[in-house]
Amino acid sequence: MELLELQRCLAAHLRDPEGSPPPPDIEDRRLAVYRDLFFNNLRDLLGSTLPVSRALLGERAWSALIRQFFREHRARTPYFIRLAGEFVQWLGDLPTDADRPPCLAELAHYEWMEVALANEPDPDPETLPPRPRVSALAWLLAYQWPVHRIGPERVPERAPELPTFIVVHRDPQGAVHFLEVDAAMAHLLSCLESAPGLPAEALVRQVCAQLAGNGRPVTEEGTRAALAMLVERGIVELPPGA
Repeated sequence: MELLELQRCLAAHLRDPEGSPPPPDIEDRRLAVYRDLFFNNLRDLLGSTLPVSRALLGERAWSALIRQFFREHRARTPYFIRLAGEFVQWLGDLPTDADRPPCLAELAHYEWMEVALANEPDPDPETLPPRPRVSALAWLLAYQWPVHRIGPERVPERAPELPTFIVVHRDPQGAVHFLEVDAAMAHLLSCLESAPGLPAEALVRQVCAQLAGNGRPVTEEGTRAALAMLVERGIVELPPGA
């Protein structure tokens, strides 16, 4: 067996020991060391990144899911820290399975966002913008499930009628925070992301008019207060006096 063929045979066996025969003339005791090493490292790496998802499934189901990922997925990143992101994307693309909680994919994404933002490179230093804008280190997330309230002892059977909006943001000290926001504040942030050049007062008026048109009226005073809170938390950036 040529070296490349041997490597492919070994890799296929490590990914799927039950479905792919091992390379010939290698003692199974030695192969077992590599089978356990590769799989356990992957299972524990993803489990430490997504601890609530792991606890939600339990060890048996979690190991089965990681084995399926190991068997089916071909990683695109050489970095361990980014592998969880590929797992989350793979999990989101899986067809519905009665053995998995329907909230699992969104829960895993929510957990991954903390790690992803913690490792996001600092934006290039620059002067404050002339108009309000969403910080590059603040991400608006929308979920069908109330992911921030889900745990092993609290698994909702069905998604609520209204979506859950969460802002994940990183402070100057590098700590990652989560903030649940209502639909009006989420709309305010969406407007800022789509039209970052609007002056603050024009933004307030636009948000109020659009929400009123959608049957969800808010006051300009309340919208200004929401904007001020987002600025205070560093989620929205604007120059002094804006």
